[in-house]
Amino acid sequence: MARRLIPAALALSIALTGMAPAPALADDDAKMGRLIGGLVALGVIGAAIHKEREKDEKKAREKARKKAEKERRKAQARGRDDDDDDDDDDDDEREDRDDDREDRAREALGRLEEVIRLGQGLGVIGGSTGLIDAQRRAEAEATAERFRQAEAEKRRAAEERRATEARRQAEIARAESERAAEIARAREADAARRAEASRRAEDIPPVPRGDVTADHLRGWTPPATGGTTASSSKVAGEIPFACLRRRQIDFEGASVVDGDCLDDYPTLARELPLDCAVAGTEQGRIVSGYDTDCLRGRGYRIAVR
Repeated sequence: MARRLIPAALALSIALTGMAPAPALADDDAKMGRLIGGLVALGVIGAAIHKEREKDEKKAREKARKKAEKERRKAQARGRDDDDDDDDDDDDEREDRDDDREDRAREALGRLEEVIRLGQGLGVIGGSTGLIDAQRRAEAEATAERFRQAEAEKRRAAEERRATEARRQAEIARAESERAAEIARAREADAARRAEASRRAEDIPPVPRGDVTADHLRGWTPPATGGTTASSSKVAGEIPFACLRRRQIDFEGASVVDGDCLDDYPTLARELPLDCAVAGTEQGRIVSGYDTDCLRGRGYRIAVR
């Protein structure tokens, strides 16, 4: 019995030493294989110990039967001489001591078997716990990865929105800049045109009143009412001062000759160049006339009362 007990104890020690880091080994396939192999070895050792225990129990029953038989024979042989009785007593004491040793060894072997079973249970539980922890870590890592991908997608969408808004603002700013530049160019061209027209008009000196001849009248006739008035005394080539108006032309104020006022000057109205005609607004209605700067550029002068 002692010879069987010592190798079993050594095997149990080696197996438990291999199972101690079971949770840490659960993450490695190769180490997990070795762990499972150790558990299988423990199972084989436990089965062998169980078989040995059954054999010991059978032997114990056989010894008990023999002991009972021996007691029966002792009872029958009483009355024999004392020497024979002393020899039998010594044999019985030796057998009792052997039986006690066998019982103690059997009890120790039983305890060792229980320890092995407990070690097997702990190994299985440790391995299961390691597998559960590995699964939880894998799920946590997958969840974290999904969260990182969602955050990255949100950042990309926000960057795309900001880039789109920046492009839109740049296009608006460019359009406004081009429009402002176009308005500035139009104003510069208009100012240059007005300056040129003013310069041309100033280069043509007015005809003195005393030098007015019939050629200057160009078929002008006084009104039927007779009587010379200030307005009817204007000569051709002069713009009546009374017909000057301020009109809203091309989003800015301009000096024009009122077309309705020229009805009193039919000859002058017929001779005014059509390319100087403009349309303006007054109190929400459209009125027609002639641009004063354009007429002065053509040689017409403003007649002062």
